[in-house]
Amino acid sequence: GSDATHAWAEVWCGEDLGWIGLDPTNGIAAGNDHIILAIGRDYADVAPVDGVIVASGEHLLAVGVDVVPVERPHAVAPAS
Repeated sequence: GSDATHAWAEVWCGEDLGWIGLDPTNGIAAGNDHIILAIGRDYADVAPVDGVIVASGEHLLAVGVDVVPVERPHAVAPAS
């Protein structure tokens, strides 16, 4: 995986395989270490931070995520 937030694509491969994740940032298939935070067709749909900070001096944005495993739903075919 990667230590930075990034996007990957998922491709519908039919009823037998379902959705397959492809991570071009790391050159791997998306796996269990890929955490879905949002789903969208464009970066603007899923931007992790939206807004304006008005301040003086130096600032650092730190983000994190706590993971609680849940059962993944069965594959659903894309809408026609």
